[in-house]
Amino acid sequence: MDFLPPFSGSRVVFNIKANDYRLIAAVQYREGVLLIRFFGSHEEYHRVDAEKV
Repeated sequence: MDFLPPFSGSRVVFNIKANDYRLIAAVQYREGVLLIRFFGSHEEYHRVDAEKV
């Protein structure tokens, strides 16, 4: 799991199956909420802007 630099709505990147897939989630720690913002292959991940998804 990688924590991205802080932006509005903290984002966390989960590496799945030895980096074959990536999941970007927006986490609201105080409320105990995790919102999935992106799920795709490693190649697809490089085409998205993690701050804006």
